[in-house]
Amino acid sequence: MQYKPLPDVALIRRAHHRFLDTGTVTRGVVPDMIERSWLRCAGQGVQSDKLRELAKLARGDFDDQHERYAGLIEVAEPVMQTLNQQLQGTGSIVLLCAPDGLILRSHGDADFLSRAEQVALTPGVSWAEDQKGTNAIGTAIVERAPVVVYGAQHYVETNHSLTCSAAPLFDASGALAAVLDITGDYRSHQSHTLALARMASRTIERQMFLRTHRSAFVLQLHRQPNYLGSLFDGRAAFAQDGQLLAVDQDARELLNLGPIAAPWRFEDLFEGHFGDVLSKLRTTDPIFQIKLRRGNGVLFAQIARGLPGATPVEPSGRAMATTAPPAVSHPELDALHFGDLRMEQAARRVMRVVGHDIAIILEGETGTGKELFSRAVHASGPRRSGPFVAINCAAIPEGLIESELFGYEDGAFTGARRKGQAGRLQMAHSGTLFLDEIGDMPLALQPRLLRVLQEREITPLGASQPRRVDFHVICASHRDLRELVAAGAFREDLYYRLNGLTVRLPALRERSDREALIHHLAQRESLTGAQVKISDDAMARLLDYEWPGNVRQLHAALRTALALSASGSDITPEDLPEDIQTAPRSNTDNVVHAAVPRLAELEWQTIQQAIQANQGNMAAAARQLGIGRATLYRKIKGASL
Repeated sequence: MQYKPLPDVALIRRAHHRFLDTGTVTRGVVPDMIERSWLRCAGQGVQSDKLRELAKLARGDFDDQHERYAGLIEVAEPVMQTLNQQLQGTGSIVLLCAPDGLILRSHGDADFLSRAEQVALTPGVSWAEDQKGTNAIGTAIVERAPVVVYGAQHYVETNHSLTCSAAPLFDASGALAAVLDITGDYRSHQSHTLALARMASRTIERQMFLRTHRSAFVLQLHRQPNYLGSLFDGRAAFAQDGQLLAVDQDARELLNLGPIAAPWRFEDLFEGHFGDVLSKLRTTDPIFQIKLRRGNGVLFAQIARGLPGATPVEPSGRAMATTAPPAVSHPELDALHFGDLRMEQAARRVMRVVGHDIAIILEGETGTGKELFSRAVHASGPRRSGPFVAINCAAIPEGLIESELFGYEDGAFTGARRKGQAGRLQMAHSGTLFLDEIGDMPLALQPRLLRVLQEREITPLGASQPRRVDFHVICASHRDLRELVAAGAFREDLYYRLNGLTVRLPALRERSDREALIHHLAQRESLTGAQVKISDDAMARLLDYEWPGNVRQLHAALRTALALSASGSDITPEDLPEDIQTAPRSNTDNVVHAAVPRLAELEWQTIQQAIQANQGNMAAAARQLGIGRATLYRKIKGASL
């Protein structure tokens, strides 16, 4: 699949000027959706030469709206953070908006955020179409469909420098619930941005469905079992007595249902009894077949897992023995490496201290997977059932970091949310606290963090009594904390309190297991569930690339390639992002980058030295290397082939 060419900017501008002069749209220059929007804006008297002056919501009014949509924001926040990571380096921002167009949350490039303020792309401002003209947020609301608004397709000329891609979110009843938008400079527009927005909005929709029905039994349904748990299955929520509570649009189509007017029950839809399904969940494979009562078709089903605390209740009133796992399943430590010696050593070292309340520092370049590694540590330890709270110390504005970390009481400061707010440190109680980019924590705040770690107590702003907290601490930094300490930019006493164990994660270009990692991640990113095939030339380009953004960039590149792939599962060089396609090739005859043989050679030398140092004692050599004996034998066998 080739990249879709960008629209002709000059042609669109001429069409925009002609419409303003004559009221007619040049056919074929702008999409029908944009033409309809221009006509609406003209009919509503929107001025094209300036933004309509609308005051930003007062802090108190915005807090009321923020509280009104608190559930939506809680579910959307991690999805937005992940989407923002995928968009790093593109100069884009991610916006979550209420159904009326009010911006609720924003994440993104700091430089672009400051420029976005100039056109009021900030929380507390509405981007409804009748107020801001043709724009992706407002137009998606009116059209109830995903939309891209590029450059001069914006009705208001002030916004001609932008490109916006928005996808609406709907609840189970079909009502508009929110809009997710990605906005950036029109010169940096990527054809796959709308696909990313749609995938993210779909994820939020599904998590909201689970949140709304967190005390119900939610079944995932599909005609093929390998699609269960993907973005393409349908979901149906049942009460504890088997009454149907809600279905999403995909489940509605699978079940051939119209609007749920009558009190449908499980037995009205499927052959068998609801209680039998519960028994299957406890005694057989979690994926099972159920026959449709209408049409005699067969669907595959499994209980939906997704939100912490979702504990469905059996008809008898007794809670099920197993509770739902966290919102995103994370691999344990052993699953984070595919033969790379240094990654395996890192995992082995950490596994020895898991459960011993030893603080861990993860070092490595940006994008090497420090948060994923820390989540695996959390999932491997005794606190796995507790919360995992991640804080990016570099992303929180310095003026808000204290209230974000420690929380505040009602009336602690002007504009504070009524009833106060719990801080991130308190939220991490009984679980794991992950402090990302700890080196960027303001120096003035470091003594308070040190005191919390020593005394295990926090005092929210405005509170008179401390509160007990207990959590495991994992920190991450792409900067050398020792150098920061020497430069006086990081407190020495805090560094030694955090430095129970320091582990460095290798950059992607340094890993010897890149090919296996690429295959693994490509399969994880597949939306169709089919086996992903990567052509030899595409793999050569992936292995030859330097990956300045490391594993995070690889994730985004594979997600893009699969989205652009004609089949959704076969990746060719044309499907790869342009920077990978055009990167200089070091040696096209060798699909493995020159660094990999050097690393393999270095690994083999290290193994030989360990065996010699331990006089041939393989168990002792494996312990010295920090790997299992079976792994050592496998590496020796591989090196001898």
